[in-house]
Amino acid sequence: MIKSIRFIVLPVLLFVSQQLWAQDGGYAERARNYVKQYAKYAIENQKESGVPAAITLGQGIMETEAGISELVTEANNHFGIKCKNGWTGPTFLHTDDLKDECFKKYNNALESYKDHSAHLQRNPRYKPLFSYSLTDYARWAHGLKK
Repeated sequence: MIKSIRFIVLPVLLFVSQQLWAQDGGYAERARNYVKQYAKYAIENQKESGVPAAITLGQGIMETEAGISELVTEANNHFGIKCKNGWTGPTFLHTDDLKDECFKKYNNALESYKDHSAHLQRNPRYKPLFSYSLTDYARWAHGLKK
């Protein structure tokens, strides 16, 4: 497990490094703590879904402001996933692009991580990502951004 975490920590920190320079020193520490706390979920999901753990953690850091956003603290929503596709579970209203948009609310972080991977797997626009190597972080990151 420690070896896996080390393999993931460096790419994750590289993935978010562009944001680190613009943030206060606390952001970098929060990002490291986020990785430590959620690496287990990301690794588990990588094995199950084929979504690289480093990419999942990097996106989680970016979406949650390294673990402190309202969506993560109030709704366990680590990836900003909105209520679409017939979602009938718990919801959380949050102002994003529009006032009081509907976001999925999860019982725990693991549910959020699993739903994130499932979202990428079932959405046709992300299908090309799954042809990339798990270690090709640049292509995965570029593909997600696109």
